[in-house]
Amino acid sequence: MPRRLAALPALGLALAVALAVGHRARVPDDVADAIVFAGAVLASLGALTVLAPERSPPRARLAIGAMCAVTVALALTTPGGHPGLSIAVDVALVGLAHVAGSTIGRRVQTPGHLLPAAVVAACADLVSALHPAGPTRAIVESERAMNALAFSFPVPGALDLAPALGLGDLVFVALALGVAVTHGLSVRRTSLAATAGAIAAGGLSMALQRPVPALPAIGALVVLSDPRARALTGRDRRTAAAAIVLAIAAAAGALLR
Repeated sequence: MPRRLAALPALGLALAVALAVGHRARVPDDVADAIVFAGAVLASLGALTVLAPERSPPRARLAIGAMCAVTVALALTTPGGHPGLSIAVDVALVGLAHVAGSTIGRRVQTPGHLLPAAVVAACADLVSALHPAGPTRAIVESERAMNALAFSFPVPGALDLAPALGLGDLVFVALALGVAVTHGLSVRRTSLAATAGAIAAGGLSMALQRPVPALPAIGALVVLSDPRARALTGRDRRTAAAAIVLAIAAAAGALLR
């Protein structure tokens, strides 16, 4: 196994240790919620950061992605509630996000393309979460779907894990890290920006007592973290501007309807 891929079993082990130690803790509910969200963000994005420079052959990456996808598919058809299954799903979600996101990110021609990608992804995420027929909204309303498609973290004081960060958020972070690796941007800065964006969205969610999509804040801080992530010239600038305008208009139209 390539050295960096060891981050996946290490992630599973870390979650198992957190579960074994944390279930003995007794903390207020609001503190437990904060620990779950912060722990999920740090664990998942930390693993993606370690995996970002990984250079396995295409066949190996395809095999990893396929195994992770099968694990997630099995979780969708299996009643939740077992901590071991939740940990296996967490590892699979990070592996799947890394393979999908980094593969796309490494094919991005210029780091400035992160700007339109972030805006389009944020608009799609907002519609998906806020529209009555949005996929994210449907997932949130289904306990089984949440257990299979959102990264979970052990709940202090319980032998259980609670979902906190969606697969789409992880894929975008992996994409941004793939762009950073390919074009010489700071992987550490990109990771810290994504982490700050996710935690900011989580804090707003707890303050409002309602779900808040994390991807808009993640994308905004990633793009703001490095001028090259928003630098576009000539035809690229016109194409990006058109994509941004169309994405915002489509999102506004969908939500207004």
